[in-house]
Amino acid sequence: VRFWGLRRDVAPILAQAHLLLMTSLFESFCLAALEAMACGLPVLATNVGGLAEVVVDGLTGFLFPVGDLASAIDLAVGLLSDPVRRQTMGKAAAIRARGFGQKRIVTAYEKLYSRLLCNRSQ
Repeated sequence: VRFWGLRRDVAPILAQAHLLLMTSLFESFCLAALEAMACGLPVLATNVGGLAEVVVDGLTGFLFPVGDLASAIDLAVGLLSDPVRRQTMGKAAAIRARGFGQKRIVTAYEKLYSRLLCNRSQ
């Protein structure tokens, strides 16, 4: 386990990892999880806040209950022991992360605002 502090060179650091483990008690939208997923890492995370929206349990990583460190450890050991599954999840994670790209999100907001404005004028 390494605590790196604020870094601007995240991708090369994540390239050295096999997975991302997030044991957050609270989380809004988790950019760290998306960065890891974009780099092809499966994410093991607590089922809280935006993590539950970003991580697809069993496909792009795993979700576990807040405070359940035994499950986190079991999931991490399982993935670290199974490189094929880890790689498959990492590929799925990278594909999922693309869905949260800036262009897609901006387009979705534009459509939402247009729809709301049209409904308002009726």
